[in-house]
Amino acid sequence: MVGFAKVYDDRGRMADKQIHTNS
Repeated sequence: MVGFAKVYDDRGRMADKQIHTNS
């Protein structure tokens, strides 16, 4: 469960970075 949360958080941060960078 913790591992899943970490992966989900990492994905969310990467997606947020891409959104801000692309925008």
